[in-house]
Amino acid sequence: MGCKKKSFKQLYTEGKHQEIIKRSNIENQSEEDSFFSALSFSQINLSESKDDKKVLEKFKIKNNNNPFSAKLEKLKSKFELENFILESKTNSHEKNAFKLKEFLEKDPRIEIEITEKIVRLCLKTGSITHLAETDKEYIFRLIEFYSTRRDSIFHEKFFRVKGKNVNIRTGPGIENSIAKKISEEEIIALDEDLNFSQIGDKKGKWIQIYSKQTETVGWIFSSFLEAIATKPKSISEFDARLKYKFDSIKIDFEEWSGEEIPKPFYGNYSKISPVVENGIFAFPISENPNSEICMSLKNIKKSFRIKSKIENLISPTLFLKLKLNGGDSIIIKRKSNQFLINETSFPILDNEFFQLDFFPSRIEFKNLPIYEKEVQLEKTELCLPVSKEKKERILIYEILLK
Repeated sequence: MGCKKKSFKQLYTEGKHQEIIKRSNIENQSEEDSFFSALSFSQINLSESKDDKKVLEKFKIKNNNNPFSAKLEKLKSKFELENFILESKTNSHEKNAFKLKEFLEKDPRIEIEITEKIVRLCLKTGSITHLAETDKEYIFRLIEFYSTRRDSIFHEKFFRVKGKNVNIRTGPGIENSIAKKISEEEIIALDEDLNFSQIGDKKGKWIQIYSKQTETVGWIFSSFLEAIATKPKSISEFDARLKYKFDSIKIDFEEWSGEEIPKPFYGNYSKISPVVENGIFAFPISENPNSEICMSLKNIKKSFRIKSKIENLISPTLFLKLKLNGGDSIIIKRKSNQFLINETSFPILDNEFFQLDFFPSRIEFKNLPIYEKEVQLEKTELCLPVSKEKKERILIYEILLK
């Protein structure tokens, strides 16, 4: 009688990640086995061992070159949550804040339950205070966005403190020390003590809160709180922001070294170097181009946006060309204080950073139409000039297809 094979869980506890990967078949295995496949994949993926890399390649081929199917991605996210909670107990607040920001780079509409729990944990521990102000604002808008769902842990959790100099305590009960006194601030409720208490003639529960204004985490008696409604306009604006960010196809130059033509462009490419500023890669454009590269806009649905920056630009410099179906082109040049579109001038204030939005009937700068023409974008090519790098230049950071 043959020996019974060890379970993936047993193998994982023994550190036998290779054996798990060799036996894994994502589409035909249990959720538990898929979970341990995800963990083992993460471990081996970090390895520099040639043997590990060979095992990984075979695993990818066996699973149609896509080791993380939708099923496995979900399990991997669960692991990330468990891992985040575990590591947060020993990590510094700064590191937890960094990991939170890294996690929120993903679309927060996909794994809502997991994202909510990580956000709440960072509020409870105060790690959120180590984020930049723009990141904090994004998280508060995200919480408000989540709160519209009845199954959200943030549903009906927005309150205003009634009165002035109300005690915020370090724990649920008057026996705990006062952490801070706050007055009429808006707070987010994070947790509650299940036991009812009485202070004077008032009955209620102790609620753990986070104050955006004073960045305080602590406990307050519920009789000092009044519910406030979320703002529909604010939520709809944030929803539009998420759709634009995550429902778009983003083309940037992060993986472009300059040795080869940047993807998904094609054409007559002369080797140039990317410009890197603050860790962000950009495609440089200068005057007197010697070739051009193009990309098809066939995957476009509604519009596209180009984010750019100018540096020391004085002379009109060719920025981009739209090759239209039928042979016509829209040629756009830029100098410090104007756009030239098919030689028609559009004066603007001198903007170092700028973006242009292209729609089927118009081109917009700062939501203002600067050129109107009916164009079938899905049958159009977007072309960028290739020129030797100079100090006077335009830098293109990303192209978003909607």
